Amino acid sequence: MSVQIIANKEYNGLELYFAAKPDQKIIVRLKSAYFRWHKVKKCWFAKNTEPNQAFIKSLFPATDISAETAVPVAVKEKVKSNKYGVNIGDIFYISWGYDQTNVNFFQVIELVGNVSVRIKEISDEHVQSNCNMSGYVKAVKDKFIGGIFIKDKDNGDLKKVQLSSWGDDSVYIKISDYYAHLTSEDKTHFTSSWA
Repeated sequence: MSVQIIANKEYNGLELYFAAKPDQKIIVRLKSAYFRWHKVKKCWFAKNTEPNQAFIKSLFPATDISAETAVPVAVKEKVKSNKYGVNIGDIFYISWGYDQTNVNFFQVIELVGNVSVRIKEISDEHVQSNCNMSGYVKAVKDKFIGGIFIKDKDNGDLKKVQLSSWGDDSVYIKISDYYAHLTSEDKTHFTSSWA
């Protein structure tokens, strides 16, 4: 059975990538050793500990895993930008409302493949106010909040990035019934409310 073992140094983890679905016996052993299935990366993973290294050696005796080298396979490089040029840390915004204009900001926390991103909602701050009825707000990068649009508040939501069909080459993601557009973090947006 072909398996690739990767040390994820960022999370101090071990990842097992099988060429094909392993036998049920192997899956049962993986689960009993507290390895979990990662549905996005399509691998079995656990912390990089000596007991877990010993467990892998028991499954695959020819594998050379030591505490110093962790595994003999190089760590996969993370995707640096996706098909549309979106990077980790980029900010999207939604402007919405009927009697008032509300603005919500979202930060890209992970690139997943070539067209998907994981996002979390971030806070904003008022930078200019006009008579308490209107003003400007801007995103506060890395200040994550619970928000109303993100379902997975701990890990962020997985969204597909799309190119605008309006012909202006703008990039957006669909969140709920709204379209969040890519913006620079220092850009300000108009907002108004009724007193």
